[in-house]
Amino acid sequence: MTSVYITLSVLMFVPTYFIIKKLTSSEDTYHKFFGIVASCAFMSFHFYTYHAEKFPFLGISTVGNDTVHYSSIILGFISGVVGWIAHHED
Repeated sequence: MTSVYITLSVLMFVPTYFIIKKLTSSEDTYHKFFGIVASCAFMSFHFYTYHAEKFPFLGISTVGNDTVHYSSIILGFISGVVGWIAHHED
């Protein structure tokens, strides 16, 4: 389960980048706002996994699995960086 979680999370960085880039490059204020909200939602998924020690929507416990526990916070920070890069890139 650890390798599946990490692999899917890393693979989701590419579409996440393009979703946030498309929303934040718009001239509409609401699109920019929802781009920032989307970035926060992707980060929140990983931070929830770290804090609650279970996968959201699946209810699979990660108690005792240190790799998932610590990789979830690292992936949360990385997804924040992906959102920041997509928003600030010209």
